[in-house]
Amino acid sequence: MEMKELIKKISGFLKILSDKKNLEILLYLKSGEKSSVEIQRALKLRQPTVSLHIKILMDENLVFSSKKDNIKYYNIQDDFLFKVLSSVHSLMVNLKRDEIQSITDLSIFDTLI
Repeated sequence: MEMKELIKKISGFLKILSDKKNLEILLYLKSGEKSSVEIQRALKLRQPTVSLHIKILMDENLVFSSKKDNIKYYNIQDDFLFKVLSSVHSLMVNLKRDEIQSITDLSIFDTLI
């Protein structure tokens, strides 16, 4: 795979993870399989919105569906996704910590007193 193609695939994947509704659905599904109606109610989303985002997540193999008694349930394809999200969260915390430290180093707080 060429570098440009790899970058395109990674940026597309990260774009999907950066969508607020996609992320809300993924985090809601972390606790186990849910029906579309359960997702709608819990996240206060309309049915077409849930369907659109579930389709996006399924197309990326982040979510899969199963049917029980004529009800479709959705679940996370691979829990490794949450390790990735946890790593992103850790990176964000570290970056913010550095940002806060640099502000402290500038003695800005001294001027506010």
